[in-house]
Amino acid sequence: MQVLKFGGSSISTDERIRRLISLVDFSKNTILVFSAIGGVTNLLVQFIQQAKNGDKDQSLVLIKKIREIHYSLISTLFVSNNFKMIAEMKVEDSLKVILGYLNRRINENSEKEILAQGEIISGSIIYLYMIEQEVDAAYIPAIRFMYTDKYNEPDYRKISSTLTKEISKYKGCRVFITNGYICLNHKGKIDNLNRGGS
Repeated sequence: MQVLKFGGSSISTDERIRRLISLVDFSKNTILVFSAIGGVTNLLVQFIQQAKNGDKDQSLVLIKKIREIHYSLISTLFVSNNFKMIAEMKVEDSLKVILGYLNRRINENSEKEILAQGEIISGSIIYLYMIEQEVDAAYIPAIRFMYTDKYNEPDYRKISSTLTKEISKYKGCRVFITNGYICLNHKGKIDNLNRGGS
């Protein structure tokens, strides 16, 4: 099994995504790990700060920027209007999660959930693109198998057993897409591996 990790700048445009996918040898069992699209995590960090400050107007400006980045990519990446619509719905699902914190107190756990949305969106978009390109791929979100222990270190034994079980659900599939950065901690809460940690 080859594991290939791609950072945000490598998936920031439709051209880069197309080139990246064209270089992958899909005859081998492969796990593709994707960060959030370039610049999105920084915008989410800014959103958290503005929301904590109670500045709803600026928070909404940041949400608009995040939406525009993804919608612009979707409009040029996909050929099918149906796939475009589904990808946009995935963006809106994550934005709804983020916007839900505008009127709630943001604590450490909610910060982690907000930050996770960048990877969740990018993974969904690239998975849909690969399906449109008729690549036999499966999307396994990292929060289904990536765990850290009470010391915030990867729980390798649990990761191995859970990932093996997840992969076994897709008989004959060679290509799997997942998220960098995000995980579940030993309490089962959404967490992250810190920037650069994946």
